[in-house]
Amino acid sequence: AKLGRAFSQHADLSHANLANAKLVDADLSNCDLRGTIFVGADLTNTNLSNCKLSGAVLAGAMLNGTVFENSDLAGAFFRSAD
Repeated sequence: AKLGRAFSQHADLSHANLANAKLVDADLSNCDLRGTIFVGADLTNTNLSNCKLSGAVLAGAMLNGTVFENSDLAGAFFRSAD
């Protein structure tokens, strides 16, 4: 999915499969992303501040410029994330 510049603040995307999604410049602040799969996703310059990301899988994701300020990252998996 190509969702660049998307604005989905306060959305519940928990346990969604966003593998290989293009989320460049998206604003997903304050979202529930617990257990969400972001394997290989492009999250360049994406705002993930104040998100619930516990248990999220970000393996192989592109994270250049991604903002995680005040987010819950407990148990999030970042192996091979760039």
